[in-house]
Amino acid sequence: MKLKIYITALVVVVFLALGFFYVRSTPQYSLYMLKRAIEERNPDEALKYINIDSIVESIARSLLNKNEKDPGQDTNKRTALKGVLIGALPEIKESIRSSLHKAILSRGKSIAKSNPDNATGITDQRAHGFSIGEIAIGNFDVRRIEKISLWDLTVKNNGGTAIVSVKNNPGIKAKMARIDTGHWQITEVLLLP
Repeated sequence: MKLKIYITALVVVVFLALGFFYVRSTPQYSLYMLKRAIEERNPDEALKYINIDSIVESIARSLLNKNEKDPGQDTNKRTALKGVLIGALPEIKESIRSSLHKAILSRGKSIAKSNPDNATGITDQRAHGFSIGEIAIGNFDVRRIEKISLWDLTVKNNGGTAIVSVKNNPGIKAKMARIDTGHWQITEVLLLP
């Protein structure tokens, strides 16, 4: 009788361990860990789940592809734009990484910045947003992360990639990819019309 109890307990422990390791390998678990890292103001942990380089490169590719489809623009302008964009990518990536790092640390709270050129001494209150030239994402607010649960997201897993969308806003999707360490990273942000 005792042998049956030990075997049953062992089987239960094995199934629980397998379930735990399976859950840890899903995109949902990586999204949960990303949310937790943001809530705990741990930008280094959060950035393990966001591939800034890949996201910026995909946005740049999208802009360049859109530019190449414009029949009204000559080849020299396209080549010049491509050169400028490719040359600016490292600075853009670092700027976004830094802004995201600061936004997570401050949890979206405005930080007063002194303007040394301002003779009046009035400080400039700015929330951390992203800006790339004329492209700005100024309403990025990490405080909103507390209002989102995994139940608000739709995750379609396709083997090594997954598409994540917010149920009430299907125009914004993110592509995730499984990396060598076993967790998932957001690698692309898809803004659909």
